[in-house]
Amino acid sequence: MIFDAKELFKQRLKDHIKELSRYSRYILNEHLSIALLFTIVILAVYYERWISSLTEAFPSAMIVAIIFGLVVTYSPVRTLLKRADIVFLTVAEQKMGHYFKYSLFYSFFTQLYIVFIAAAALAPLYSHASRNGVDSLYVVIIFLLLTYKGINIYLNWLRTQMDESNRQIVIISLRLLLNVSTFYFFIIQAYVYTLFSFILLLALLLYLHTSVKRRATVAWERLISEEDKKMQLFYRLANLFTDVPYLETSIKKRRLLNVFIRKIPFQHHLTYHYLYRITFIRSGDYLGMYVRLLILGGLFIYFVPNGLVKIALGILFIYMSTFQMMTLFNHYRTKLWMDIYPTNETMKMRAIMKLMSNLAFAQTILYTLVLFGTFHYEESLLMLVIGIGFVYLFMNKYVKKKLKKNE
Repeated sequence: MIFDAKELFKQRLKDHIKELSRYSRYILNEHLSIALLFTIVILAVYYERWISSLTEAFPSAMIVAIIFGLVVTYSPVRTLLKRADIVFLTVAEQKMGHYFKYSLFYSFFTQLYIVFIAAAALAPLYSHASRNGVDSLYVVIIFLLLTYKGINIYLNWLRTQMDESNRQIVIISLRLLLNVSTFYFFIIQAYVYTLFSFILLLALLLYLHTSVKRRATVAWERLISEEDKKMQLFYRLANLFTDVPYLETSIKKRRLLNVFIRKIPFQHHLTYHYLYRITFIRSGDYLGMYVRLLILGGLFIYFVPNGLVKIALGILFIYMSTFQMMTLFNHYRTKLWMDIYPTNETMKMRAIMKLMSNLAFAQTILYTLVLFGTFHYEESLLMLVIGIGFVYLFMNKYVKKKLKKNE
């Protein structure tokens, strides 16, 4: 049988898209979509107000350049390789050239949306920096973004083929510096320095390309490892919404939080209380996700000036945190040893409901304290009352029914 790298990539791409589509419909559910839309609308309103309040001394050009530089520097290469490829494809390494070329093109086109989102979001800030609004030069900047995205994807591919990890850090830092410099000099219309930065980036590309050409083989282990990490990251995200059998769960001891586990008495009816609490603290990304949403919501409440909007954002983040915690209920669905527990489903339901309610109430109290600390006394009282009422109704009218349905 003749090996065809082109057909292999097409099949891998087909399987990959099928896998992404399978879990994306759970991630982009109607609840999360509504919450994200609401958040984006609020951010857009206050972003516009923030732009209008900026003075001429504000370093708009530098901020736009840094963000654009980060966007193009972060250019991961999706090879779609699997662990078994290190055994079965290494023998066909000389014929894999077209496969890796297709993977570079795929990586470029799948990251275009990030470029266009960044360009659209930073257009008002660029308008403030240029003093002339969004002019024709911004179209050139978008073209420059696309060009630099392609160059950085290839530079990142060359980086994966290098042996020394310390050199990789230096190269990434140098790429970021050159990328930011190019956009900054172009925005302030220092075109000679823009050209100089571009030439230095091309020199870096030529140097790496020449160095990698001397390498005899492809860095299979690193490519497979990086691809596997990207898929595991996607699976961890999807696991917040549904069960993912391919997820490799990591256990973290987190000894400082053991105090919340030791307080549970060693009693039969508290079996699931202990299990779910220790799972929340040590397993998967439950604790990390909860803390991130907790802090993000607190920051929004602190910085948004309008009191009623603060309350609305607080309720929104309580809703998102509680909704994500629902997946904890089915964390052990595929574990057969759960069936030998001398317990019943009522104990299981009572334990998960108590844990989720406590987390939601704790979030409500924290947001109340943030409002109180920013001297919004009336709003802090409203946040406490509305938050407690929302948690009670949401837990008993929606979450409980949803969990029973998924048992």
